[in-house]
Amino acid sequence: MMTDNVIILNSEEEKNVTGGEAITIAAVAAVLAIGILAIVVWKIYTSSKGEVNLPGGFKFKWASMLRNLFRR
Repeated sequence: MMTDNVIILNSEEEKNVTGGEAITIAAVAAVLAIGILAIVVWKIYTSSKGEVNLPGGFKFKWASMLRNLFRR
């Protein structure tokens, strides 16, 4: 008995079936997310005010104990 969503392949067709697209897109998305995070951290770390405003209304503040001690 054969249902509508089953395709029977012969041995030559089975050899040509490949995969890996999901792993590839997940790896690309992970590298992109890590890259964006690295840029945000770098901008905060190198900022003289310790504050970064990114497009989209995102604000990040960085304050260290040493910098707050030397401001007095």
